[in-house]
Amino acid sequence: MVQRFLADDGSKIHESHWGSCLTTLGDQIRARVWGLWLRLDKVPVLPPWEAPTKWEQLREIAESQGFDLDQLLMTGLACRQRHTLELMLIGFPIPQIAGGHLVQMHWQPIMLSSIRPPKSGFGGQRNLKLHHEKIFEMRKRIRWGTCQNWEASEISNRGRLPLAVRSQSIGLIGAGALGGALANLLVRAGNYALTLCEFDLVQIGNLVRSNYSLLEIGESKAQALRLQLLQALPHSAVKIINESFPPCSPENIDCIKACDVILDCTAEDSVLQQLESFSWQAEKLFISISLGFKAKRLFCYGVRSKQFPVKDFHARLEPWLERESQEYTLEDFPHDGVGCWHPVFPARLDDVTLMAAIAIKFIEQLIVDMSTEPTFAVYTAQHEGETFAGIKSESIE
Repeated sequence: MVQRFLADDGSKIHESHWGSCLTTLGDQIRARVWGLWLRLDKVPVLPPWEAPTKWEQLREIAESQGFDLDQLLMTGLACRQRHTLELMLIGFPIPQIAGGHLVQMHWQPIMLSSIRPPKSGFGGQRNLKLHHEKIFEMRKRIRWGTCQNWEASEISNRGRLPLAVRSQSIGLIGAGALGGALANLLVRAGNYALTLCEFDLVQIGNLVRSNYSLLEIGESKAQALRLQLLQALPHSAVKIINESFPPCSPENIDCIKACDVILDCTAEDSVLQQLESFSWQAEKLFISISLGFKAKRLFCYGVRSKQFPVKDFHARLEPWLERESQEYTLEDFPHDGVGCWHPVFPARLDDVTLMAAIAIKFIEQLIVDMSTEPTFAVYTAQHEGETFAGIKSESIE
């Protein structure tokens, strides 16, 4: 990954911004790769449309665009006399489609076979010129390399949420089965600014409906999920609050207050009460996502306010809980108050994932519409006999 472009004097011209995972990795690597770079004004091609294969051809192309390739190479070698040169990047603007407007830079690498700089001292300039002539002998073939553009819009061009959603910083409370699934869907769809608030540890029962592994048992759910999300995409920048809500430390309090959207996936009344009493000091988009018994129903609630309206939420949810209690016998229920995070909660991973995908649609619509009125929606799995027949939006008649 390219971290930064430097000028002749070593000053920084441009620095690439990567996610937490790659940034940390880059900081840990001591032996960085150094190279030369040259930015052209046009695609370096020979008529009618052929890539240069020798250095002399590239020199002719550079000259036609007003660049002295020999002088640039000499200058680059002189600037990097203390470092081994691994590659050279040739940059040029390209259009989205052939013949269209130029929209982005493409950087094509040339491999230089770990060229060591010449020794300085007496005859240094002469040594440098001889070194340059040896390396870039104009009749030599160019060893073109391969590269990929990992810019965020490039790698997720056809699989990301609208900008209105991606630009929102989301504080997700609860990293259980549903919360973990929502976190993965949000980050992989381009919402990199995610903050996870969770205090629980990974247990063996969590592996049934979550992406945690045996190696993570006993570890913090928030930390384990964060590492998964950071490794998912090169631009992920997920933060964690390793506390229950509300957090106690001033730093974590400021972190959750800075979020634009507060997404609760705990299905716990105590958390909802805390959401109402917490001093937010600014309007937030509050969203509560929870599953019914066996994950056959999905309950979605959203409102823009300075506090979470618990009474209104319960007024809308209670009729559905009453309906669910009539649909199942007491023998069906494992324990009172057990959520999707618990191993005895009766639901499969595919049921939870399906409902999480629908919840993303609800969240997206809520953010895009900018509605100020409370919104409540219920989605129910439909069956024709034993055959799954889809998901239907329901209402209490």
